[in-house]
Parts: sequence; structure tokens; C-alpha cells
Amino acid sequence: MMLAALLASVVQIDPSALITIRVAEDRIYTQAHSITISPAAKAWPRSPAARDSQDWIAVRSWEGGSQTITSQACPALRTVALSVGDLAAVPVSPPSLRVVEGETLPIPPTIKDGFDTTLEFRTLNADGSETDVILKRGVEYQTWGHRAVSALIACWGPLKP
Repeated sequence: MMLAALLASVVQIDPSALITIRVAEDRIYTQAHSITISPAAKAWPRSPAARDSQDWIAVRSWEGGSQTITSQACPALRTVALSVGDLAAVPVSPPSLRVVEGETLPIPPTIKDGFDTTLEFRTLNADGSETDVILKRGVEYQTWGHRAVSALIACWGPLKP
């Protein structure tokens, strides 16, 4: 039974998606759901202008339902999609390899309010290979996820618990 639960928890990143935002349940504000943003066209854009003007599709899914919006009907979707490229690179710095000087460990900033999100996407490495990335925690990534979810609410309404 443990193996089945472990296999069920393995995340499969959609290779055709730009990003998937998983939103944790909040008893007051939202039920758990995911938002997957994908380009409407299946071909890669051939210029920055083509990338910046392409159409996007977002599917919000939750247990028992789903909704779809397009960037033509919801301009905020294009803004959110293009802002993915502005996220900071993720440094590879496991805590167990860090050297801490002094008596105390540094205390990082935390998020107190907002949607609790996990970001999932596939990225292209400098050598041309691809890596699947899952970002849970990290103030910059949590802030981006919260802002993305908030920006899209106007397009399809809140998802009440």
C-alpha cells in the first residue's frame, strides 16, 4: 500500500505546458486546484515578437470540475504567461552543502498571506537538455504564484470552498 501511495504522489509535468500552478486549499478563500497555462499554437515561436503576441490557454481544474480561458478573452493571461520568463533562476545550493559562519543560522523572509502555490514547469538547460522543476516555497516564487492566481481570478471568478 505504501508503494502505491508513493507512486500516486509522483508529479508528472506536462511537457506541452508553459507552467502549472498548484494552489493549496484554504478553508476560507479557495479549494485546492491547479492552473495549467499552455500556448494555443503547438509550434515554437520563431521570434520574440511572435512569442510576445502568441495566444495562451489556461485550464483551471479541481476535484469535480474545470474551466478554460484564453488570452484573447482574458488579457491578464498573456501578462501572466510572459512573466514566467522573469522568474529568477533557481540556484543549486542544498542546505547540507552550505557553510554557515557564526553562531546562528540566517532567518529567511516568509510569506504570511496569499495563495499557497507550487510551480511546476520544464526548462531548457544551457546544454540543450531539459529539466523538470517543482518550486514549493521560496518567497519570490510564492509571490509570483499568488500574483498569477490573483490576476486570473477576474477572468473566471473565485473558486469557493
